Amino acid sequence: MDLRKALVQSRKQPAQQVETLWENIYQHNVKVEALMSILAFYLHHRVYPPPVQKALDSLLMCLTDSRTTRRLRTLLSRTLEEMCAWLGPDCILDTVQLSASPSVVADLLPCLLINPDTPRPQAAFYERLISGLTSPGLSQEDRCKVLGYLSATVPAELMPMLTKHLVSWLSYSRSSQTNSLFRSADVTDIDGSPATGLCTALTLVTTVTDIHMLSVVTFSNIRQYLRRAPADSSLVSAVFSYCSTLLAQATKKPSTQHDKQLVAVVLEEVLLTMKAVKEADNSCRGRCQLMVGNVLHLADQLRLTPLLISVWQYHLVDGGDSPLTERVLGAVIKAEFSQGLVSQRVATVVVAHGSQLAESLARYCPSLLKLVATHPSGLVEEFLDLMPYLTVNTELTAEVLHCLLDLPLLSATICVSQTSLLVQAGFKVTSLMSVKQQIDGTADLKVVYKHFMRSKAQAGETDALVKLYPAYWSALKPVLSQGLVEVCSQVAPLLLSAFLDSVRDCNEANNSLMPAIFARLPLLCPLPSYQKAVFDLLSQYVTTVWSQQPELLGNPCVAQFLSVTSNIQLCPQLFNTIVSAVGNNLQHYVLMVM
Repeated sequence: MDLRKALVQSRKQPAQQVETLWENIYQHNVKVEALMSILAFYLHHRVYPPPVQKALDSLLMCLTDSRTTRRLRTLLSRTLEEMCAWLGPDCILDTVQLSASPSVVADLLPCLLINPDTPRPQAAFYERLISGLTSPGLSQEDRCKVLGYLSATVPAELMPMLTKHLVSWLSYSRSSQTNSLFRSADVTDIDGSPATGLCTALTLVTTVTDIHMLSVVTFSNIRQYLRRAPADSSLVSAVFSYCSTLLAQATKKPSTQHDKQLVAVVLEEVLLTMKAVKEADNSCRGRCQLMVGNVLHLADQLRLTPLLISVWQYHLVDGGDSPLTERVLGAVIKAEFSQGLVSQRVATVVVAHGSQLAESLARYCPSLLKLVATHPSGLVEEFLDLMPYLTVNTELTAEVLHCLLDLPLLSATICVSQTSLLVQAGFKVTSLMSVKQQIDGTADLKVVYKHFMRSKAQAGETDALVKLYPAYWSALKPVLSQGLVEVCSQVAPLLLSAFLDSVRDCNEANNSLMPAIFARLPLLCPLPSYQKAVFDLLSQYVTTVWSQQPELLGNPCVAQFLSVTSNIQLCPQLFNTIVSAVGNNLQHYVLMVM
C-alpha cells in the first residue's frame, strides 16, 4: 500500500473512508516512522479524529520493544504526548501503572501532566517511582524525568520520603566518597581550578555520576518543589548551602564564553530559588536578602544586565521601591536599549509593577520610549499596557505627550546614534555618517539630538526646543525612510490613542495638554500617513474634552491656532472641528445672556 498516496487521497474522503485507511494501516503493521508521520498530519490539521486507541496500541508496542533505539523512543514519547488531547483520561494512566518497564514509565510520565482530567496515580505508584530513583534499573536520563515529575506532583503525605533524597543529593560531595577525585583534572570549577566542597551545577566534570546528575536536577526543580512542600528545615538548610557554594564558584573567572553563559543561567536560578525559599519560610527573609545582594554583586562584576534586572524585580516583588529603579530606568537603558533581551525584560517588569513605579515612569519616559523606538513591533503590546501609568504624574503629562509625538523622530535619532557601531561592524552607512557629521557640526541640531537622547524629562523643556524641529527634520530627511522609522510612525498613533484615552477624564491634565497640542500641530514628524493619524486622534480628543470642559475653548492657544490660515490646509478636519466647537460655545453663551 502506498501510504503517502493514500494519505493525500484521504484528505478529500469522508470520515468513514478515513476509518478504512486506518484499519489498513493497523492491519498491515506499518513501520512506526510512517505511522508517526500520518498521526502528525491528523493531530496538526485535525482533519478527522484518528482512531487514537489503535494508534496508541501500535506505538506502545514499538515503545516497549527492547530493540527500539533511544532516538526513536524519544520521538514515540513526544507523539504520545501530542495524542493525549484525543485520549480518555484513564488511558495513559492505566498504561503507566500496568507497565513493567521502568524506562517506558519514565517516557510516559509527561503524558500524565497534559490532560487535567487525568486521575491522580495511586500512592503505591509514587512510592515505586521514589524508590526507583536510587535503584539500578533506570538510566540517568530516565531518573531526571522521574525526579522532575515527582517534584511537580508527589502527594503531600509522601513529601517527607522524597525530601530525604533531595537533601542527600543537594549535599552531595565527591570528597565524602573519594578524596582523590577532587584533586584530579576531571573535576574542576569554571576557571579550571580543582573543585572542592559540594558538587553543583557549576562543577565541571569529565564523567557525570548518577548522584551528581540528580543533584543538578534537584536544584533545577527545587523552587517548584518548595512552593508545594511545607517548610522543612533540613531542606532549606541544604538549599542555602548549595546556593552559597554556587555563588562562591561564580566569583571565579569562567574559562570560556559557554561557561559564562552557564553562570548567568545558574545565578538566575539561584535568585528564583531564594524567592521560593522566602515564600515557603518567611523567617528566612533576611538570609535570602543577603544571598540576593551577592547575586547583584556578581551581576555587576560579570556585567550580566538581564540578571541585574531580575534582582530589581525581586526587590519590587519584596515590597516597596528599589534603589535599582533609578539605575535601570536611567543608566541601564541608556547603555543597552538596543539589546533585545534587556529591552524585553525591562518592559515586562515595568508593566508588571506599573502602579508601584508610576511616579518614576513619567520622569523616565524619554528613556523608556527608547526601548519601543528600537523594538517597536516586539514591545508595542507592553507599552500599550504602560500608557495609563504615564498619566499619574500630572506635572509631566505634557512632556509625555511630546515624547509620544516624537517617537518616529526618536527612532531616526537612534539610527544616527548607532552610526559608529555600524561602521565598526563593517557596514557602509554613508548617509548616516553624513547626517551625524551635520548634527555634530551644528550647535542647534546638536541640542535637539541630545534632547531626544536624554533619559529624564523635565516640565516645559520641549516647549523651548520645538522651534528648532524643522531644521532637525531637514537634517534627518535621509533617515526618515528607514524601516524602523516607518514602523514607529505606525506604532506611535496606537500609543498616543491609549495615552489620550487614559488622560481625557483628568481636568488638570487636560489643562496642561491643550496648549502643548496646539503648539505641536504644525510641528509633527513630516510623514503624511503619520500626521493624518495623529490629527484624527487629536480631533477626537479635543472634541471630547471640550464637551467636558468648554472653558478650555477660551485658552489663547485656540485663538492663536485659528488665526493662522495655513492651518486650514495642514489639518482641515481638526480646524473645522475647532471652528464648530467655538461657534457652538458662543451660541450657547449668547442664549444664556439673552
